[in-house]
Amino acid sequence: DNASSVAYRISVNRGAGVFSATPFRLPEEHGMNVVLHVYDVTSDIQEALIVSQTVMYIELKDDRVQMEEAVTIFNFGRVAWVPQDVIFKLPENFTALNGQQSMSAQGVDSIEKQGAKLHGTFPPGRAQIEFRWQLPYAGSSDVSFDAGMPPHMAAVRVMAVAADPMRLKIEGFEDPRPDVDGEGNHVLVTEKQMRANDPPIHDLQISLSDIPTPGPARIVATSIAAVGVLFGLVFTTRRRVVPRDRSGAKRERLRLLEELEDLERAHLSGEVGPKTYERARREL
Repeated sequence: DNASSVAYRISVNRGAGVFSATPFRLPEEHGMNVVLHVYDVTSDIQEALIVSQTVMYIELKDDRVQMEEAVTIFNFGRVAWVPQDVIFKLPENFTALNGQQSMSAQGVDSIEKQGAKLHGTFPPGRAQIEFRWQLPYAGSSDVSFDAGMPPHMAAVRVMAVAADPMRLKIEGFEDPRPDVDGEGNHVLVTEKQMRANDPPIHDLQISLSDIPTPGPARIVATSIAAVGVLFGLVFTTRRRVVPRDRSGAKRERLRLLEELEDLERAHLSGEVGPKTYERARREL
């Protein structure tokens, strides 16, 4: 009984990277064969084929505005990325930044008056970071703030719990549409998917106006972990060689975004069926 309650984890250091297998328990009657993939490491995001997307959920509490974020990082290359000094800039007066506890070493650290600093090793594939933070709220009818985004943003979605006549505006985004979340809260939703030639998004300029009254809102019930489903992004899975030069990496990212647009368009038009769509997403 004691042996089955102990979890083991295999980790290997390579350069600045740390690679770990999923924790496991040893059966009493036999051992375990663990496969751990280890990659070359780079801290240069121009060398790594990194694409990211974000979902943000905004709630008004009695005395604060609470933001929950889910950042998904896709590494399309053949080397692992270890970020150095990558900070999601937040307002200087932000408080209570907390990351979701997980078994992976990927996450964010709170840097006072700066924001959320990304840490961890991101091997080829997909990784998700979830965290929340707050802003003081004095009950005024208007709130505006900037929220920094991860690098190489491909898509972002923002949802705000809203009571009529509250309005949500994000610079460069379409007017939000009304919707209802999984717990019955009325929300305003707006999103943006980047095209190959769009300028990069470094931060969001968010404004909430005509706020009727500050009041407690219910907790988020919908799973932000389903961020990939929310966007419906489909990526091809054939092998690609990482360009070693900066211009080559940029061209490869642009090509990936162009393919992303084509596949999303084909899926929405029905040219790509649901089984093909689901299979490609699972393989990624």
